[in-house]
Amino acid sequence: MVTGVQTCALPIFELDESQPRAAAGRLGPIALGTSRWAGRAFTLQIDALSAGAQHAEAVTLLEARAKSLTDSAKLKLLTRAFELAQRGGLDGDALRLAKSLAKQSPDDSGAQLRLARAASAAGDGASADAAYARAATSARGPRRDELTAQRAQARASAKYLSGADALLWDLLKESRSEERRVGKECRSRW
Repeated sequence: MVTGVQTCALPIFELDESQPRAAAGRLGPIALGTSRWAGRAFTLQIDALSAGAQHAEAVTLLEARAKSLTDSAKLKLLTRAFELAQRGGLDGDALRLAKSLAKQSPDDSGAQLRLARAASAAGDGASADAAYARAATSARGPRRDELTAQRAQARASAKYLSGADALLWDLLKESRSEERRVGKECRSRW
């Protein structure tokens, strides 16, 4: 049993951890309120919905709350909504949220990578390919190669095999060019 919080207007109540859905329902009115406990009650409500595998409802509540917030707080709630959608197998919701997050941070390679992976999971090969390309553009060295390989894998999963093999061949060519360059530098020092 988890004991609730007491405020002037609210009696103490108990939340049964074995029934997260019921706990989320009891926290709902507090989370909608304006008391100093509303934010904490909202977080507990989302945690309870998540524990009860009610991911769709949690995502809906997080998105609704995010609409009324400023950029950084909004980003935090939408990121949590994305994570819950992904955990709950809500691929369409995860993709929609990833697109929204990438739109808010277009230069963030992490947001582009999140979008690419969500698009792959949702079966949207074109969006996945474009997002992997944007993420790889800002990456350097081995990270860029890793993202290119992931892009090739996403292309192969989308049955775009000729595009996948072209990316992998380009990786091999770049690798060989780098090996030749390093070899020439070593030989010139001897």
